Amino acid sequence: MQQTEQYQLNQWELADRVRMEDFNADNAKLETALAGFDTSLSGLETKLTSLSSSVKGINTALAEKCGRLQQFKSQAITSSEGEGFIASTLGVVNWNAWDCAVWIIDTHETTFKEGEKLTFSLNQLKGALDQYKVTLNTGSVALVLFPMSNKASMVKGFVLGGGAYPLAIPVAFETIIGFNIQLPISSPTKFHNVVMTAYGLK
Repeated sequence: MQQTEQYQLNQWELADRVRMEDFNADNAKLETALAGFDTSLSGLETKLTSLSSSVKGINTALAEKCGRLQQFKSQAITSSEGEGFIASTLGVVNWNAWDCAVWIIDTHETTFKEGEKLTFSLNQLKGALDQYKVTLNTGSVALVLFPMSNKASMVKGFVLGGGAYPLAIPVAFETIIGFNIQLPISSPTKFHNVVMTAYGLK
């Protein structure tokens, strides 16, 4: 008697003798195969349920993060008498309110000369922290700071501008009030329509 290739089920021909054993053997094989399919399907349903729970958890976490992100300042920054120098306050009323804060300084309407560099520094009430200034490629700038809801902690973060430049300054966040961005004194370039937008993560 011929049998199927995969499950070896009997295939009768006219000359074959019909036997009860053959029918019972085929039914047993089908029962075993179906039971295995049910087990696999049950396992798949369990995995899908677990995946669904994970996705819900991710969505919840993202919603919480988005709920913590707030824009707290947006303003146009005018350069000093049309020169290659801009300064602005950070707009932070209470450093204890933020785990992380980001300032985007958009300079895309300024036409820079090839090879020019920017100098970035943070300011205290008593003046600029020039000893911790950072030299950047020309273009828009992002300042990222991590007060971690502690105004007394030391300044840590980084500046982005054609690269990432770490900041680790031994002064407290509560003493920082603003920043300066300056082109070389010899540069003919003038800042034009600079806009700063600030975001905080609570």
